[in-house]
Order: sequence, then structure tokens, then C-alpha cells
Amino acid sequence: MYLYCPPVDGGWCTYSDWSDCSVTCENGTQTRSRECQCPEPAHGGATCVGATTETQSCSGPCCPVDGYLSDWLPWSSCSATCGLPGTVTRSRTKECIYPDPDCPGDDCGQLPEEYENCTQKPCCTTSGGSPGSFQHDRGNRLHNISVNFQGANTNDKYVTFRCGIVLIESIQNYDETYVAAVQAAVTDVCTDQSRPVCHVTIPAPSGCPCQVMINYMCCDELY
Repeated sequence: MYLYCPPVDGGWCTYSDWSDCSVTCENGTQTRSRECQCPEPAHGGATCVGATTETQSCSGPCCPVDGYLSDWLPWSSCSATCGLPGTVTRSRTKECIYPDPDCPGDDCGQLPEEYENCTQKPCCTTSGGSPGSFQHDRGNRLHNISVNFQGANTNDKYVTFRCGIVLIESIQNYDETYVAAVQAAVTDVCTDQSRPVCHVTIPAPSGCPCQVMINYMCCDELY
């Protein structure tokens, strides 16, 4: 006896749920699939026609971009307008730059700082004195002394200042670097404000032979 079974064409089942997005931030894709089992082809029936998967775009939150350190920012102002070497400093730091301010990532942590000493003149206290006495030279009155570094005599020079404690205000045609060098030599030696004079060997500037004009004040104390 011959039993005839009619062909059964395959049919698509319902799509599965969409997969997770392929990325955790920004734009990606997700897929879902279906099977040709509703019903499954049988007895020579036709299989399902079409794709077994579908793809669609998906998006997540923005991708955070970590901050990075900038170059060094400009130096701050010095911490005081005058002071002995090592007591006046300035500082600088860096800032954290966020490439995408709308989607910031990790910050830069503790920002670095640098400090350096400022080349400042010392502070000078003065009390003045009676006219005709050497104490009268103390105060805001500037004194000057000309020092020759001429010919073969261009080495360091022995100089006499008219007081026991000296503040170098300026040296004509020379920058603060040379002023600081002369002040350092003076500060090391001229420490007694009761003395009417102070003898100091000052360094010769570069580029001599030359003549330098030193402007200075007499002080009760440097600090």
C-alpha cells in the first residue's frame, strides 16, 4: 500500500529579540535572527525565502575622552617685591584640558606645580640720621660709585661703600643678573650698620674693559 505525504513548505518563525549593541558608547549595530521552522520544510516542501538575520543601527551615550595636561602656564608674580635670596618665589602649574567638554572622561589628577626663586633686591629698612653724620646717609637717598674695569685691570675690583649695610638699587647699563651678583657679594661682607664704610670685592661684568656706575642705598637692615 502506498502512503502519500503532501509536501510542507517551510515558514519563518518570529524574530528573536535584538542583541546588545556592538559598542557601549557612540554608534554601533545590533542584530536579530529567525529560523525556518514554523513549520520546518518537510516532504520536499520549499524552504523559506529571505535572510535569517536583520541588522539595525544603535547608539549609546557619548564616549568619554580623558583629560590631558597642558603645557606649563606662565609664571605667577613673585611672592613679594623684595627679599633676601631664597625668600621670594614664584610658581607655575598646568591645567587639565578636556578635548570634548560635553563628554569628559577622567580628570588629570593632582596638577603639577613648579617653584623657582625670584631674582629680587633685598628689602631695606632705614631710619635716617642727623645731617653731618654718616648715619644721615641712610634713607631713601641714592649714592653712586663709579668702578673702572679698564685695560689690563679687568679683574674683580675692591670697592668702598659709604655705609655698613648696602642695597644695590641699579647698575647703569646692566641687567638684574649682574645686580644680583654684586648684591650677593655686598650682602656677604656688609653686615654691620654701625660702620661708616664697607670694603667689598665685587665681580667684574662680562664684556670688559668697561666702567660701571653703581647706584646704592644705605640701610639699617636687609631682609
